[in-house]
Amino acid sequence: MTAKGCFSYKNATVNGFNITNQLQVRVEAIDNNVAKIYTTDENGNPLPMPVNVSLRTGEDVNVPVYNNEFLIVWIESYVLAVGGVDILWLHNQKQQAFSASNGITAFSLSAAVKSAYDSAVSASNQTYGIGALDSNGDILLRGNLRISETANIYKGYTHAMYMTSNGIVVSAGSDANGQLGKGASSANVVINANIVPMLMPDGSNVYARAISAGGYHSAVLLNNGSACLCGKNDQGQCGASPTLVPQANSLGIISTLSNVVDVACGHEHTLFTRYDGQVMGFGRNDRGQLGKGNKTSPVTSVVQVLAGGGAGSSNGLSVEIAAGFNHSAYIKNDNTIFVFGANDKGQLGLGQTTTESLTPTQLVGYAGYDIACGRNHTVISTTPDPLTFNYTGNNALIAFGDNAYGQSGKDEGMLRGSSA
Repeated sequence: MTAKGCFSYKNATVNGFNITNQLQVRVEAIDNNVAKIYTTDENGNPLPMPVNVSLRTGEDVNVPVYNNEFLIVWIESYVLAVGGVDILWLHNQKQQAFSASNGITAFSLSAAVKSAYDSAVSASNQTYGIGALDSNGDILLRGNLRISETANIYKGYTHAMYMTSNGIVVSAGSDANGQLGKGASSANVVINANIVPMLMPDGSNVYARAISAGGYHSAVLLNNGSACLCGKNDQGQCGASPTLVPQANSLGIISTLSNVVDVACGHEHTLFTRYDGQVMGFGRNDRGQLGKGNKTSPVTSVVQVLAGGGAGSSNGLSVEIAAGFNHSAYIKNDNTIFVFGANDKGQLGLGQTTTESLTPTQLVGYAGYDIACGRNHTVISTTPDPLTFNYTGNNALIAFGDNAYGQSGKDEGMLRGSSA
């Protein structure tokens, strides 16, 4: 009889399938979006992933094994095969539906029961895939670090980065330019279907305080104030000479940067805020997106963005930074807003589209509390309490720039500002 059913990633139930008398396949939720598939013996003891067990997506993309596990997401469908024969289908639904071939039986283990797999992995301090379970049912990584809710998510053109609230960084998507930071052995992998931890060059986990994703590069700020980057470097966006390092396949620390507290990746440039409020950056600058007063490009080493109001201005420290395709912005601790770079779509909000700004220019008339730059548009929160936002008049959000798809909200009456 064919086994059918469904399960949710929103509970701690372990769903299993008896493949043979000695082999079980188990599916276990990691969080509301991600689950892991692993194998055990009939008693639940962990087994290395058998070489004849394979997994592919509904689009026939093979899912690689990572530390003896497959990592899956509920928004995708999967087919598991043993010895080239399809035996288990996971169907794309809010609650993952499954069906299995004849002879395969399904079972589930409650959170209270747990599996021998969990205790075995924890006791041996091994890591199978993203992690094991501790006695409280929390996911553990190397060093018994607990994964909780995802704190930050950033996406580039073809990759994504996730940082959990305890500082673990994982990535997924294309690694064609090294933007997943997996090392030279994974460079030029077009699609990586797994969500995998980003590692330092020595193989240790990344413990981060902030992340950002550019077009084809990634940035991670460590808890000690260091900045690390990987990915495409053709414009110096990873802080190195493009001639020497056309792309960085592993995260590398920028030795000339310290005490960094925030990072923003544009398409091909990168900005940082230091503890003292100074804004630094490198990468492409052909439109003045580094705010250094010229169009010298590429910039392959750390430079300081000129202070808003002119060189030497000291009217407040930067507390928020943002980077778009080829424009940038920051907010100081006195809530003044400064913009610089390209302005051909009005993305600087200066009331015109003919002149770019090579140095930070104040956006007069508004106080800013948060800011984000899209490809060619900018959105700013002008209230410390976003819950006060309404559709009619308090200017809680302003936006300007390209509105070809309504991204500046001009036609909806939602966002008001200096739309070009």
